Amino acid sequence: MHIPEEIIEQIRRDADIVEIISDHMVLKKRGKNYIGLSPFTSEKTPSFVVSPDKQIFKDFSSGKGGNVFTFLMEYRRITFLEAVVELANKLSIEIPTQSGSDQKQNTEKVSKRKRTLELLEEVKKFYITSMRLDEKHTAIEYFIKRGFTSEVQDKFALGYAPDSWDATVNHLKSKGYTEQIMLESGVIGKSKTGKLYDRFKGRAIFPIKDHLGKVIGFGGRDLTNSDKAAKYINSPQTSIYDKSDVLYGFYEGMDSIRNNEVAILVEGYADVVSLSQAGVENVVAVSGTALTEKHTTRLKRYVNSVFLNYDSDRAGVNAADKSIDLCLENEIDVKIVVLPEGQDPDSIIREKGKKEYELLLRKAKTFVEFRVENFKKDNDVKNPKLLSEFLQKMVRTINKIKDVFVHDHYINSLASLLDLSESERSLIYQEKNKASQRSEQGKLELVTGTKSSWQPENMVTDLKLVLNDAEIKIFSHLLHSKDIKQVIVKLQLTPEFFQTNMAMRIFDHLEYLEFNTTEELFQQILHSEEAEEEINSILTNILLLNEEFRPSDEWEKFRHIEATNEEVLIQEAIRSIILHNLEEEIRLIIERIEEEPDNDSIMINYRDLIKRREVMYEKETKS
Repeated sequence: MHIPEEIIEQIRRDADIVEIISDHMVLKKRGKNYIGLSPFTSEKTPSFVVSPDKQIFKDFSSGKGGNVFTFLMEYRRITFLEAVVELANKLSIEIPTQSGSDQKQNTEKVSKRKRTLELLEEVKKFYITSMRLDEKHTAIEYFIKRGFTSEVQDKFALGYAPDSWDATVNHLKSKGYTEQIMLESGVIGKSKTGKLYDRFKGRAIFPIKDHLGKVIGFGGRDLTNSDKAAKYINSPQTSIYDKSDVLYGFYEGMDSIRNNEVAILVEGYADVVSLSQAGVENVVAVSGTALTEKHTTRLKRYVNSVFLNYDSDRAGVNAADKSIDLCLENEIDVKIVVLPEGQDPDSIIREKGKKEYELLLRKAKTFVEFRVENFKKDNDVKNPKLLSEFLQKMVRTINKIKDVFVHDHYINSLASLLDLSESERSLIYQEKNKASQRSEQGKLELVTGTKSSWQPENMVTDLKLVLNDAEIKIFSHLLHSKDIKQVIVKLQLTPEFFQTNMAMRIFDHLEYLEFNTTEELFQQILHSEEAEEEINSILTNILLLNEEFRPSDEWEKFRHIEATNEEVLIQEAIRSIILHNLEEEIRLIIERIEEEPDNDSIMINYRDLIKRREVMYEKETKS
């Protein structure tokens, strides 16, 4: 979708930044400006400033700043396009395409979307009214039986579709909606004989909202307990409702999810409502599909980790297993909540209460523990073929984790839980290294392209094409140290220590440049010679990399401890590289043992390497 620059400028001009930000936080007038507590950090003294004259904001505690679009992107963790569209909707500004027939077509599309959203909102209200007017109290009794209070029913806009094929159709006709818009909404279907009908007839209704709170579809629960009817049905795929991108309860739980940076994924609508009512609000459910790439991409904007809390039956276990890799690929830490046999989150919270549920969260298993437990339950652990297949699957999963620092932890856990021998453990590392090499080879083929790959918006991808994770972390911590060169000397780092050619070149470059502070380094990078463009681009990417690597302004208050913390983090990265090198040496020497099994000197070298690796692990444990 392309939005003309003049429309973006109109939105920027018409949107009052004070008004928009005030929708999300409390601002107080202070002279010409407005101030408030940072929405991005925890603080007691206001350091967030909004300038109505310049239409900009600056958060001095986190360093974030910009215009009204930037604020929405940072606060709601949405894209620029989503921020523009959200403001356009709020300001009732239509977004056309460039000109002519395209403009007319887009205007019609926008108008149709607006009309469909209005219809869905009307249906939501109709279902709520129908529930309250239903003489049999069918849905109300169902919701009361589930323990849903009137407050939580209002929060989630729960309702009831009348047990009539045409009641909803007639209501919408009375409001002026055409047959075409009714069918496109997904609420109304059309029979073979041409009659319109309500897809959700006689069902308890759970409206599905997007991240802005607009109703985009519905979930309906059968109330007849008939074997012939599906227990739950959902809106079909429409131009507005994409089940692969929507998480039920996301809008209602957004603040809790953002504040906790954790989301709990459950299977059903009732699970979300029950947990929310009990005070566990950072909970969402997929609607009518398995977890998808789009789901995890959306979640990644808000969370660092998720709890998979699916039902305890076989289908729930399989769904959790399939969700693990998706989460890890998107750099979301994942734990699995294991429920007692025959239970689901809704039944646990109703029968046992919030404390019992929180205890289950604390006992959640890592993906290694979860998979090993299920492998042991379903298979003969001593069967070499089955064990090999399982270990290969686990290696593939571990290799999806971009933070190599945790790989050894999960491999050790895997070996311990399966009681593997030292040789079997070494084989795991061999398989892991082979898989990593295949992956790195693919990345190297991509690097041989043109300079166009060196773009700031691709900085994370670019970095991982030429550096390994440990090297990225070492350089990131170096560049955010107060005295980079002093740390280099103290840690006795040399170019030869690094594994990739690019890391060696960067290290040489840092030693060559004349600077004392990160600011001076940054200025040199900005005014560098073209011959150094590639290296300087990488250094710029690292300097601008994600806040997780950067000390905040608060570090200024703790100068005396900063160096120690930086050095500890760098030492961890260094240890990771040393371990990686040791594993590679062990892999190579095992190959030599297979070729020369009677060579005593090779065996001595092998035992020496194993001992050095054990010493490294002991140091890691003590640290």
